Amino acid sequence: VNHTPESTATTTTTTTTPPVEEEEATEVAEVTEEKKEKDIRILCFGDSLTAGGHVGLPLPLFRPYGPHLETALNEKLQMMKAKDDGSSSTSSIASSVHVNVTGLSGYTSHDLNHWTRRHPEHLNNTLNKFKREDGTSSLDMVIIMAGTNDMLFHKSINYNISESVISMHQLVLEEHNIPLTIAIEIPDSKEYHGQTSVLKDKDALAQSLQAYAESQPRTTYTPFPFPYTGDEKWAKDEIHCSEMGYKQLGLSLAPVVEKSLQDAGLW
Repeated sequence: VNHTPESTATTTTTTTTPPVEEEEATEVAEVTEEKKEKDIRILCFGDSLTAGGHVGLPLPLFRPYGPHLETALNEKLQMMKAKDDGSSSTSSIASSVHVNVTGLSGYTSHDLNHWTRRHPEHLNNTLNKFKREDGTSSLDMVIIMAGTNDMLFHKSINYNISESVISMHQLVLEEHNIPLTIAIEIPDSKEYHGQTSVLKDKDALAQSLQAYAESQPRTTYTPFPFPYTGDEKWAKDEIHCSEMGYKQLGLSLAPVVEKSLQDAGLW
């Protein structure tokens, strides 16, 4: 499932300034460059938990967290601009945030990272869609949540799950040279309870992602924002979130994403 927000029309205004002396012109150019605003583009990538799947079972209804994340970040930007006094504490170089969502239901981390006849869509293919004519990416950040299906299909997995998920971050950062990634811990599930080997691998994945983020300054690790409780934040299958849960996920991620962008000088 690929959910992509509609594109937003952009209006460009050109102003004419009187000629200035050569030394002064250099200073004006530098100031203009500092204040130049840009759109922030984020990709949320993963399985059905990223797609927002299994809301309203048995009907296939998708309510991804991405739009809630986008709304929260843009509301924060508008609030900052409303009280902007020109100081660094209230100014932002970001003009708006656009969040794209690619959630591939039923995909393991290996499926998400490799082309197969059964799973033709994968991370590299998705990232290529955001390449500009000069080969650079239009994305500023990729948020990855992967590994849930690896746990559900645990008996048939013959690869290291942690290495599989980490390689996705490496692909984003090293091969596509996208500035930032966010690694989200996969949520708990009633399905895992009592399965010692599955819980061990789930904990190992979380620890590996956290260690990778500590060694890679361009990656931020964040725990899943709420535990499995079987309440209204969870779907009837006890694996996926409900519409309320996906909304809370998006809202909870907003400050994490903002800080990562801010630390990188993109916010």
